[in-house]
Formats: sequence, C-alpha cells, structure tokens
Amino acid sequence: MSSDRLRRRVAREAARLLYDQQEAEYHRAKRKATRRVLGPTPDWTEIPTKREINEQMQALARTEEARRRREQLWAMRAESLRLMQSLREFQPRLVGPLAAGDLPADGSIELQLFAPSLSQVAAAVERCGWAHSKAAGRPGLEHPSLLGRLTVAARFPCHLLCFSPECLYQPLVNPLTDRPLERLTVVELESLLAERSDRWEQPRPTSAGLCAADRFAVYQLLLAPLEEIHENLAAHPEGDLLYHSLQVFELARHHRPYDEEFLLAALLHDVGKAIDPKQHEVAAVEALAGWITARTAWLIEQHTAALALRAGKLGARARRRLEENEDYEELMLLAECDQAGRQPGAAAPELSEALAYIRQLAEECDEP
Repeated sequence: MSSDRLRRRVAREAARLLYDQQEAEYHRAKRKATRRVLGPTPDWTEIPTKREINEQMQALARTEEARRRREQLWAMRAESLRLMQSLREFQPRLVGPLAAGDLPADGSIELQLFAPSLSQVAAAVERCGWAHSKAAGRPGLEHPSLLGRLTVAARFPCHLLCFSPECLYQPLVNPLTDRPLERLTVVELESLLAERSDRWEQPRPTSAGLCAADRFAVYQLLLAPLEEIHENLAAHPEGDLLYHSLQVFELARHHRPYDEEFLLAALLHDVGKAIDPKQHEVAAVEALAGWITARTAWLIEQHTAALALRAGKLGARARRRLEENEDYEELMLLAECDQAGRQPGAAAPELSEALAYIRQLAEECDEP
C-alpha cells in the first residue's frame, strides 16, 4: 500500500477514535490507530500529523451530519404517515420539502387535506386526541380554495391545510415558484418507507466499540453452517465453504497480520451463502450488521465485484467507484486471497484458532 494511503488510514482511524470519544488525547489516539493499522513496529514515516487527523475529523463530521439529516428526514416521513393514516378519510397528501426528499427549514410537516369544512378536520383531530390550534395563513401566498389551517402538536409540528374536495385532482401550484407542488399519497409514502426499511443501514460501530464476547459467538454461528455447503467443483475444488473461508483467512493473515477489519472480511466474506446464495454479499452484511465495522462491511459487500474486476468482467463506471475508495488495495488483495484460497489439501487453521487470533488481535489493539 502506498505511503499516502497508509497515512490516511492511520489518520482516519485516529479521527474515529477521537470523534467517537474513545480517546480524548491526540497522542493516545495516534498510538492506538498506528497499532491497529501498521502493527507493533510501525514505519514512523506513516504516522500522520495532528492537522491530517483534524482533516479526517472534519470529513467524519460532514458524513455524520449527512447521516443525521437522512435519519431526520425518514423520521419525519414516518410521523407524516402516522398522521395521514389517522386522517385517511380526508385523502391526505404530504407536500413541501419532505415530499421532495429534503428537510423543511422550520422542522415542520405539511399535509393537505380535502374536506367540506375546516371544522370537520378539527373534529377528526380531536377524536384522535391531538392538541391543535388554528394557524394564520400567509397573506398573498394562499390558494383561493384553502379553507383554513390547523397546527397539530405531534412529534414534529404538523400543519394541516384544508382544501375543498374539488381541489383533490387539481394541480396545486407553489405560489413562490409557480410550479406544481409535489405531493405524496398514503400509499406512495407507505411504499417509500417500506423500501427504506428493506435496505435500512444499521449503524456499525468501530472495532473498539464492539462487544467482543457477543460478536465472536455471532461469527461462529454464521460460519459453522458453511461446513455443509459445497459449491461447483470447477470453481471450488477445495471442498466445503468453511474450509475455503479458513484458507482465505490464512492467506489474508500472511499479507495483513495486524489488520483486524481486513482479516474479519476474509473470514466472513461468504457467510451469506448459507442465508441467501443469490445475494450472499447483501445477506452477509445484513446478518453482521452491528457486529462489524463499516470498513469490514464494505470489503465483504464488494468482494464479488473485485473478483469480476480481476476477471476483466466489471464495467468502467463500477471499476472507478471501487478505485475511488480508500480501501481499494485491500479489496483487491481480498479478491486475490479469495481466488487463491481454493486449493485441495491446503493448510488452514481450525475455526476456533482463526477466531482466537482475531480476538487476541482486538484485545492487543485496545490496550492502553
């Protein structure tokens, strides 16, 4: 790996330790990060400066802010759906930034309802037990068919805009942009939230934040079924998938003996084949959510693409996406180990030995 990439890796790991408040001092964070990435006898030219670590912390902060905004968006959409389902008789529509996929500046939900009178909406709100009040409009910016507004005190402030029923199928125009308002129905919002739930990204802690006792039991439970799985002999002449995984781990240990995240990716890269053989990378990452770091998850998720790249079967755009990642070199090394770990009769450790090695590595890396 190039010197610049190693420095960035160490700086990123130190920044993560500081950002997650696992360490409070730069010196201790650098020392622990160096041990994790470079091993006990590092090349001191690879140690990043405080400025480099600060740059990585700023990048982490930007990433976390983007993640926070995404979570806030989906939380507000979920609350919108709850309100809309309770007011389904008025054929509600979610409008404004939330419908378009952005957070509203004032942090409020805006729903359009269609009813003969505002009093009918108010009565339904009262039956739901929600506190509400009439809200003043914006002079000159209101639609002529708007009957009135209510503000409901929910998890997020919610403005209910009551229109006459004939407006339901008329395109309502945003008076500020003079463009039709984007609106989501209950069914459309349910579909969006269901799709989001299917590919929900669980937060993945750093290796130091994982519960060692629990996670190693999870690894063993997911790896054990691989002993019963035999794939095509032409592609896997070595035998069962557990033997293959242990071969890959041993090869990875030869190349990166101190990289816990890389070694875990090597050992666990095929566990999804016991869950969903057709999408085993996705199945593995979902099963391991919360028990591996984001870096390990990425290596597992992309290892098949890396194999395709080695075989010259990956498109240029997909190749560029891989190459842009900081861990591209480790990904290609994982693919190399995956391809080479298919030798009948090759030496490989027992599963208990492989897990014990990674456990000891994790404990050594977390020493003060």
